[in-house]
Amino acid sequence: MLGDAKVFVHCVYILANAAVAGIVHKTTRWKGSNSLRYDYGQEHVVSKPRVGLWSKNAKHKHRSRSERSGRGAFADRSTLPAAAIIKLDRPPIMPELSDAELRTRIRAALRIREAETAKKRAGKPALDMTAALKIHWSTVPRQGEELFGRDPTLSTEMLEQRIAMKRLRKQFIREYKDALARWNAGERDVVFPAGTVRMRLRHNVPTAPPPPFLRSS
Repeated sequence: MLGDAKVFVHCVYILANAAVAGIVHKTTRWKGSNSLRYDYGQEHVVSKPRVGLWSKNAKHKHRSRSERSGRGAFADRSTLPAAAIIKLDRPPIMPELSDAELRTRIRAALRIREAETAKKRAGKPALDMTAALKIHWSTVPRQGEELFGRDPTLSTEMLEQRIAMKRLRKQFIREYKDALARWNAGERDVVFPAGTVRMRLRHNVPTAPPPPFLRSS
């Protein structure tokens, strides 16, 4: 993803998700995961949730289906720490702005997006958090998503950047397949391309540094 304007739009888009989806009318009302109150560089301690996969409720452990599938063996075995530290890093855009100025501009754009969303709803109220929390996590929307449509892997506004990113993606896939084949053959010091995540986290493989134009300033 390249281009200051496009990155800025995505920063606002992520914050506005709950409001655009009609769950709350303002992002400040959203009680789920949200970075709106965070400032760049500040650290925040977040406790491990006690719901879903991290819940102590392991009644499914002894169900016949869970025992047959093997899922029961993993009940209540979360390895997440009791708390984690989250820090919001600044995207490498708009260097002429200070951290505080960029954050202020993003929040101002969010308010505009919320106002536009409210206008489109034409008086229809948002769901609100109380009602949202009563919906089961496995509930499927009545209106199905579009299938077999465009599934973009790149996000940029300029043709030159799109071409460059396509070329970079093809290069990554080619280098990753080569590195994985060598690693499977026993070459444990092979360097994987920049952007490799799962092999780095699971097997601590070495990775190449990102290209200069993708590095944070």
